Amino acid sequence: MANLLDKFKDTAIGSSGRVLDFIAKISSRGDFSKLFDVDVIINSWNNILITPKGSVDHDPEYGSDLYLYIFEPSDNNTRDGIITELKSSLLTFDNRASIDDAKISFLRNNKGFRVDVTVKYAGNKSNMTLNMDRSMYESYL
Repeated sequence: MANLLDKFKDTAIGSSGRVLDFIAKISSRGDFSKLFDVDVIINSWNNILITPKGSVDHDPEYGSDLYLYIFEPSDNNTRDGIITELKSSLLTFDNRASIDDAKISFLRNNKGFRVDVTVKYAGNKSNMTLNMDRSMYESYL
C-alpha cells in the first residue's frame, strides 16, 4: 500500500523535487487540496501540536501535551514549559524544518494561549499560529 502512495505522490503533476502532501480540505473542483514545501511542514506541525499524546492508536507517544498548559498560570514558568513542549514534540516527530522563533501570548478573555512559530525550511520562512483554549481542551475530553 505504501508503494502505491509513493507512486501517486511521485507522479502527481508539479511534484518533482518538492515536498508534497494532500490535505482533506476539498477544493471547489472537488479535488483534495495539494500543499507544497513549507506548507506541508506547517500542516504536519499543526497536526502534531493539536493531537494529545496517547490518543493515536499504535503510536501512544505521537502528539504533544500542550493542552495541559491551558489552565496553568500566565507566567514565565508556563511560557518556558510551553516552548519546551513545543520544540520537543515538533523536533521529535517532524524534523524537516527548524524553529526560527516561537512566541507565546496568553489569551485575555479566555483560559489558554496562542503560539506563533516562525518556521525555517530550505531558506524560506513562514509563520504558523495555533490557539489553545478552553474549547479545545473540552473537545479532548
